[in-house]
Amino acid sequence: MAENAVEIDLVNALLGLRVNSDYAGQGDLDFLAGGARTEYTLDTSDTANIFEQLSEIARIQNVALGEGLAQQKQGAVILASGAAAKALRYHPSIKDFMVYTLSVNSSDNFYTVESNPAYEVWTLNGITVIDVTGYSLISDKIGVDGFAYIPRMADTANALVLHTGIGVRHLTLGKSATLHNQYVVSDAKWQFPSIATETSYLAINNIPTAIVFGSVSAS
Repeated sequence: MAENAVEIDLVNALLGLRVNSDYAGQGDLDFLAGGARTEYTLDTSDTANIFEQLSEIARIQNVALGEGLAQQKQGAVILASGAAAKALRYHPSIKDFMVYTLSVNSSDNFYTVESNPAYEVWTLNGITVIDVTGYSLISDKIGVDGFAYIPRMADTANALVLHTGIGVRHLTLGKSATLHNQYVVSDAKWQFPSIATETSYLAINNIPTAIVFGSVSAS
């Protein structure tokens, strides 16, 4: 149950750009502070060039990061759903590149190499693309036919951080600041032992405008 709560809050911080808080004193955190998220419309018409547009998205992202953080960028991941996922895999410009440019045995040629059976995952011009079609936790945030272009940052950048701590209730028990802590507690009257699990964490997104949310248009 705790793992599910952490996963939901991480998705909200990364793709919802906010963290809802029912109990913490600071209230809800809006990482955009009332601003607008960064958006891009991907042209998927037959004559469009997907690679050129991905380069444009990367430039938009690097500008949003700023010179210092852009230097700590280690790549990117695209979460794509529905029509966006199909376009990023089967568009004519991509198919021609895979078939006529890459070797049949190339690890990047997903037309001839089997992908992870658990998820549809492939590499596109050095970018990892994950098809999240049907995963409502994510597609509700990016759109059923949309995508999110997310930078992979160095740990030292502190751009996307999951802070963990010790819950206030059991702070005096001297546990370490890990995601989950368990304690043996005793009933005050009968001293019957039981195990209590406590989780204290806060997901922080310090680069909300550097995550580019996309839609597709065939016109």
